[in-house]
Amino acid sequence: MLAQNNFKDKISLLLLFICSLSFSQSVDLSAVWINGGQHYEGKINTGTDLKLYITHSSQSTEADLVYNVAGYSTVRTNTTPFNGVITITGQKKTKSEVIITGHYSLSEEGAGRHSGALKGDLTGFIAVNDLGNPTGDHQTSFSGSWKSRDATLLFKTNWKNK
Repeated sequence: MLAQNNFKDKISLLLLFICSLSFSQSVDLSAVWINGGQHYEGKINTGTDLKLYITHSSQSTEADLVYNVAGYSTVRTNTTPFNGVITITGQKKTKSEVIITGHYSLSEEGAGRHSGALKGDLTGFIAVNDLGNPTGDHQTSFSGSWKSRDATLLFKTNWKNK
């Protein structure tokens, strides 16, 4: 009888552990960052148009709140590929949406004066279905700065999805 109770206790603990792991996982937002194939738009400096396209997004296998992203930015006629990370630092789930906060760091390729890094913070409102999975509808805004690789230029940036 005692051995049977120990076995049941061990099974119960194992099931509790498995359930706690599955509920601690965050919702995968990889598809959200791609923004339905549409660009993000905003401003750099005091009013120059900025467009960002995220063409690749994947949730990190090491930290489920980190997303590896790649794409390209366009300012005037200058288009530059970038790669980087989006890190979720806070999230609040409601029945119909996930409200997120975080930061981003994107590094543009190239060595010219018009190549650099975008860094800053983000806030997002992401619609979810009854199962808690993203529906694709979201409003995400990014606020930060762009610094040229040679450190001679530093501009404020703001961009969001349309």
